[in-house]
Amino acid sequence: MIELAAPRPLNRGDSIQVQIKTGPLPRGARLTLMTERGEILGAVTPFGPSGERDGSTATVPIPRTAMSDGRLRLQLQVTAPGMSPRPPRADEILRLDIVLSPASE
Repeated sequence: MIELAAPRPLNRGDSIQVQIKTGPLPRGARLTLMTERGEILGAVTPFGPSGERDGSTATVPIPRTAMSDGRLRLQLQVTAPGMSPRPPRADEILRLDIVLSPASE
């Protein structure tokens, strides 16, 4: 379980996203982001010919209902063909941030 704090208080109309930078993932793998209750929020997959070596950066939209008191609790899971789902290793998650965007953007 990972807990992230919003960079500032949420304003009405803000959109919430999690920006994630992955390190190398196994060939064909994806990183799934879920709420603490196991609801799937989105997934990140390496892309391009060097995706497996270099990792990826992606943004996953987050519903306001997933936040509580300016905090977001996430479960992360790596799934790959022929492997059981597992938590990511430290080198597979390089950065994980909440990004808030005002409604006017």
